[in-house]
Amino acid sequence: MDQYVDASGLGLGFALWQVGANGMTTLVEGATVPRNGTTTTYTVDATLEYGTEYRWRGRGVLDGAYGPWSDLATFMTGPAPPPPPPAPMVPSDPQAVYIAIFESDWSAATHPTDYTDNAHYSPMIGATHNRSVQFWQNGMLATPGIENMAETGSQSPLDGEMQAAINSGMAGSIFRGRGLAPTPRLENVQFTATTDFSYVTLVSRIAPSPDWFVGVNSVPLIANDEWRQEIVISLFPWDAGTDNGPSYDSVDVDTVTAQPISLLQGDPVVKNGTVAPFGRFIFRRLQ
Repeated sequence: MDQYVDASGLGLGFALWQVGANGMTTLVEGATVPRNGTTTTYTVDATLEYGTEYRWRGRGVLDGAYGPWSDLATFMTGPAPPPPPPAPMVPSDPQAVYIAIFESDWSAATHPTDYTDNAHYSPMIGATHNRSVQFWQNGMLATPGIENMAETGSQSPLDGEMQAAINSGMAGSIFRGRGLAPTPRLENVQFTATTDFSYVTLVSRIAPSPDWFVGVNSVPLIANDEWRQEIVISLFPWDAGTDNGPSYDSVDVDTVTAQPISLLQGDPVVKNGTVAPFGRFIFRRLQ
């Protein structure tokens, strides 16, 4: 019968192999670490490759004597993160002033299923930043700031996440606009971008909703060495992945395990087999 042995000097030896495409294994690292109670943890020093299979096993080590190896265990590293947006060219003007126009089309005509008479959007919040930071993106788990914005419409703690990026030299400014109520209607907000922080992110909650929002992520304001004069982006509904409610007025049903941010599909946003945009953001250069 297996029994835990408490012996002075007892350690555990670990070995890690990388599995190649041809099934051959290559030893990556081996080490012996001191015992730490009934559970011993070993952190690999080597840098592991993305999307790669690895195998490992362990054995007891005591006073230079080695116990039998454990059975092999296998794990797969995750995929490589998406590359950042390409670096923009630098225009001659060091900064540009933009107006972001939010045109909402959301109505009983565009999205009739479960349409609510209280349809509106939360106050807009955005930031200018460089390509080193993304506050949200498709396939990414929602940050606490994005989660709270999508579930309640609050700009906090998203504004704190943006301020942290400013403090770290990755963002230039935070800007805020009014919400839209009722919809359809227009709203706008102005902001200033610089060549150091020439990407823009802007979001607003679809309300009421479980955790749905509209927004853009890391839109480059510079193209071909010039500030872009006008950018029009259709706004499809996004699911923050933090609440399981099926429709606009659903009660709060927090997701047990958060899911990645994804485009909202199916009811109640689909009409005649397609999801129509809720509106558009228009970024227009003023000066």
